[in-house]
Amino acid sequence: MSSGFRIAVDGATSSPTHGAVGIVGFIGGQATFGFGCALPGIIDATTLELLAVRYALLLISCWGWYDHHVQITGDAQTVWERLESNTPHDVRCDAIYREVLYLLTRLPLVSLAYSPREANRVAHIVARNALRYPGISNVLFDYSYMVCL
Repeated sequence: MSSGFRIAVDGATSSPTHGAVGIVGFIGGQATFGFGCALPGIIDATTLELLAVRYALLLISCWGWYDHHVQITGDAQTVWERLESNTPHDVRCDAIYREVLYLLTRLPLVSLAYSPREANRVAHIVARNALRYPGISNVLFDYSYMVCL
């Protein structure tokens, strides 16, 4: 899907009090935007991964990408397997699973795919940075203006 849209998602936690999610959008294989968000009180990896998928689906919906093929990728294999089989992980995440499954029915051109951690590195970095710098999280970064020196 190198010529289409891909959104890589990841969750991260290293704090006893909060976790974070990272979302990076790729168009034609190039990173074009990123979103990092610290989430106080959420330290469960499964919940963080699911929330990352939820935020990606909400971005697709808000931006009106209803008629675009978008692939959401992530490295939490258990989460992807459970979403594909419509099987919630546990009671703590049930509402988030159900919302994600509902959003997927509303966005029929969106697909989910597991990707190894190495391929999900950029989303992981964005999530880790949201942990490190929670004051500047909840920011949408536009990579088209970034220049590497």
